[in-house]
Amino acid sequence: MLGVPTKLAALTRTQLFSLPGKLRMALELLVPVRRDDAGDESIADFARRRLGREAADRLVAPLLGGISAGDASDL
Repeated sequence: MLGVPTKLAALTRTQLFSLPGKLRMALELLVPVRRDDAGDESIADFARRRLGREAADRLVAPLLGGISAGDASDL
């Protein structure tokens, strides 16, 4: 599905992410919901907050660049 892993086993075996990056993504369920009204949040900021910098830089940004030809920080 557009390069996004659909099975957790594949995500644990990939060398695209370091062990700390994988652990950070695993903690996504524990990240609190953003409750402030600070305005719009870019997709890159959202991904960094929810999944960590490594996932934002190595997964989200390239996918958005390939699909929408845009910078995730601007979208």
